[in-house]
Amino acid sequence: MSVNGGNKVARGDAGLLCYGYAICARFSEPFTDRTMENNLRYLSSFERFLWLLDQIEPAHFCVAAQVEGSTTIDGWKAALSALRQRHPFVAASIRTDAAGAPYFHNEPEMQIPLRVVKGNVLERMNAEMAKEIATPFRDPDAFLLRAVLLHEEECCVVILAVHHSIADGISLSHAVADLLQSLSGQTLQALPTPPSHEHLLGIPDKQQNDQEKNDHAPWKIAPLNPAVLKSTAHVTTFRFTPEFVASLREAARQERTTVHGAISASIVFAVRKLQGTEGHAVMRMGFPVSTRKTLGQGEDCVLLTAGGTLDIEHSEHTSFWDLARGVKAELAPYQVMDRIIADRKEFHEMFTQVDTPEEAVEVAKQALNATFVLSNMGNLLLETQYGELKLEAVWGPSMQIGAFENKHMIGAATVNGTLTLTYTTLTPVTHLLETMNSILMDACTEQIPA
Repeated sequence: MSVNGGNKVARGDAGLLCYGYAICARFSEPFTDRTMENNLRYLSSFERFLWLLDQIEPAHFCVAAQVEGSTTIDGWKAALSALRQRHPFVAASIRTDAAGAPYFHNEPEMQIPLRVVKGNVLERMNAEMAKEIATPFRDPDAFLLRAVLLHEEECCVVILAVHHSIADGISLSHAVADLLQSLSGQTLQALPTPPSHEHLLGIPDKQQNDQEKNDHAPWKIAPLNPAVLKSTAHVTTFRFTPEFVASLREAARQERTTVHGAISASIVFAVRKLQGTEGHAVMRMGFPVSTRKTLGQGEDCVLLTAGGTLDIEHSEHTSFWDLARGVKAELAPYQVMDRIIADRKEFHEMFTQVDTPEEAVEVAKQALNATFVLSNMGNLLLETQYGELKLEAVWGPSMQIGAFENKHMIGAATVNGTLTLTYTTLTPVTHLLETMNSILMDACTEQIPA
């Protein structure tokens, strides 16, 4: 068994590309604002790259949360209004200036779109998440976040779908907490406009400076790839009990690895079992890594994700825990700030050379070469009780990677000991999550042979 870092294109932000392959507002005519009165800030080089990429092959992501307790639709509307006032980018759209440079534009009068669904909320959750994944952000005047409320009297699921240039999965977990705080009667304090990831890493954005000075004609949006609208994402979910999560965490500790390493190994073992793979095989897997804690950015709604892509080699003789340990060891360098900065500088230079949506798609084809992406939000240190409301679970991130077949994303999140997995793909591996569960249970009881 060996776990090897991917090639140069797949390094560093390749994991971020897999996870941060973003969607932005789309329109048929150039949409410019020459006054710039409500300019929050220009998009960074990476945010602009995602904006270009999105114009041909959109992708966005969503997170869902189960809430127990009595709520009203009007209460949720008021909470969304409070969320809009707290986070600047949640109350923004993307516009272009007279030179065609994109920037975040404050929209003070608009409300976050809310779609309400009645019925058995847990039974409908997966289908509604898939529906959100299949629905692009198209209105140029619309916010970069929208919500779906699956509502019953004593239980509901809220789904937040977001334009990826303004948020990562952890951003939306904090947004869920903000909503519940507002619903429980607390007042949300407004946050300042967050700086870009590049700025926080100390990387000058020379492209932004060039954008502000150039005299090019206003930007014209590229046509959408029609294959995207014909594709249908499949979303499935699985929940592990706190008791099992505790035993998995202890088993991983004893084996000198992590729960993340164990989940990664379970994907490899499950796919091998379900697809009947024989002999030596290699799986390329992408791993987004949050830099939020290291950069001290707290609850800001902003995209703060780095990461990498690993080539995971395995065979029928590979030990489960050896594989899990290998993933942990190979991912460790991607979490070191010097490595994060070096990788971002490398990709920053590449992003600044991308001037058209077509060029962005070509770069993405090189970088989006992971078969699986495991986006693990980790143990979310959120409160679980908000007055009479209880946060039961969080699912996601869920995202469709372009219109590509044989691309798979698994989102993981842990809240109050409950671990959930969310599987999103165009070409599902049948029974994948159930098989992963079985393999993890066997690993905890040492029933998987070396």
